[in-house]
Amino acid sequence: MVCPATFGIAGELVVPDDCYGPGFHGSILSEYTQLFGLADHLAQLAEKPANVYLFQYRKFVSCASGSRRSSNVPHAFASDPAEAREIFPGPEVLAGLPGQLLTSPALKLERSIALQYAIHHLVEDFAALAVACSLSGVLDPNRIGRFINCPIMFPSPALCLMPTPVFLEMMSTLRKVWQAFVPHFLQKREGYQRRVGGFLLERLHGFLLLDHVTSLPVERTTVGRLVIVSESEVVQPTV
Repeated sequence: MVCPATFGIAGELVVPDDCYGPGFHGSILSEYTQLFGLADHLAQLAEKPANVYLFQYRKFVSCASGSRRSSNVPHAFASDPAEAREIFPGPEVLAGLPGQLLTSPALKLERSIALQYAIHHLVEDFAALAVACSLSGVLDPNRIGRFINCPIMFPSPALCLMPTPVFLEMMSTLRKVWQAFVPHFLQKREGYQRRVGGFLLERLHGFLLLDHVTSLPVERTTVGRLVIVSESEVVQPTV
């Protein structure tokens, strides 16, 4: 379990929200602070696992469908804890997947990731992210253009099964872009928008995942079902 503070659980990896400095604080980056910590941990292992399966405390990708669609998150199933236990993929299920790549469903957008972000967040932050992609040197102009205009979005790219080297490469790219973003563009946001870094990196992470998926033969990718643990079909957002 990767967590910002100890829960006293055997084998937990504690990655404090402030361990990478104020610009990388978990209140800004959401789960990406802990994902960077996980990447650092895996990179230091002499024997790395071949794959990583990532899930969150109330979200995961399953190979099986739940019995109830969420009424306000139509691309997800809202499963109560008992059903979630039944459809959570065990090691034997994951080991049998072709290509060892399991993703959440992707969404076809009306126009682009840029427009989708502008509708729900502050467009000036997305514009700054595009500039940071260029400043970081890890994305060339053609790839940045494809990211801005991409009509496909993975709403939960961090929920997946993927080869460990691919995960480490994606985290390295995201970290370098955010390192370029922080000194020039990071503005304090309030309320829901305070997690600006998490929202921005989630969009870029989804684009990196899409690039990887489209580079593979279709038979090597499994598209799973997004499951959110919820007693009600109305999934409540976290702030």
